[in-house]
Amino acid sequence: LGRLETIHPQPHDIALDAVVTERGVQWPPVAGTDGGAGPSSPVCHADEAASSVPEYFGSLSRAETLALLNELLEAERAGVRVAGALAAEHEGGVAAALLAWQRDQARGCGLLARLIAHLGGERSGAVGAFAAKALAVQGRAERLRFFNRGQGWVVQRVGEALPRIRDEAVHAGLQALLTQHERNVAHGEALIAGLV
Repeated sequence: LGRLETIHPQPHDIALDAVVTERGVQWPPVAGTDGGAGPSSPVCHADEAASSVPEYFGSLSRAETLALLNELLEAERAGVRVAGALAAEHEGGVAAALLAWQRDQARGCGLLARLIAHLGGERSGAVGAFAAKALAVQGRAERLRFFNRGQGWVVQRVGEALPRIRDEAVHAGLQALLTQHERNVAHGEALIAGLV
């Protein structure tokens, strides 16, 4: 039941003497009867398929990757807007932290735009719906908490996607974005705890 049509034979592989399945014993060809015994399976070209049809192996296709990058770009734009508005509501260390996060979000926008260009895609010009939702929340601490949850959403979204990204430049860029947001989420939680 688990038989494959082919594998990718390696020089270190040792040929089986026989295979026993629910259908019985299968013996390899005897040397000399069909031009000599060869590998137990023809060479598999799965590695080539993985690069030409990445979604076949669970990786995101180019279109899916571009959709993800644009979704994140829209979210980062929303983050720039919300961080600026929240910074104007606070002072001292909280305002400084929000302005630093705003710069991080702006750098994230630039990074995502470069990754989209790297894949030859078209960049979205939209601002994520998160901005309007965050600014509608009542209370400074509640808005700050909502903003931090938005950064947490980016952490979750990127973390789920990273194992499925085959392009090395996109993978490295998203890993950097993830690290930045993880750091900011942790800092945000500490700031919120200080306000409560």
